[in-house]
Amino acid sequence: MADPTENGKVTLALLGQKMDKVIDKLGALDACVRADHDRLTTLDQAARERERRIGEVEGSLKARSWENRIEVMVAAALAAFGIAKQ
Repeated sequence: MADPTENGKVTLALLGQKMDKVIDKLGALDACVRADHDRLTTLDQAARERERRIGEVEGSLKARSWENRIEVMVAAALAAFGIAKQ
């Protein structure tokens, strides 16, 4: 970091250059963080939508399961009383 022509002294100009590089790198880092945040927000929304859909499918399957059970019980009752079609 020291300028060899100044006997090891650091000039303000050299410090300014180094600070400019740091600022540029921080700007790039900020852009990456913002892009990552946007991607994470999108993924979170997609995950919530997926969970909602899974809940709907599970509810539908439970309802259909009860319908099947009722049909089986009615068919068994009809068969037990000899009312079912042959």
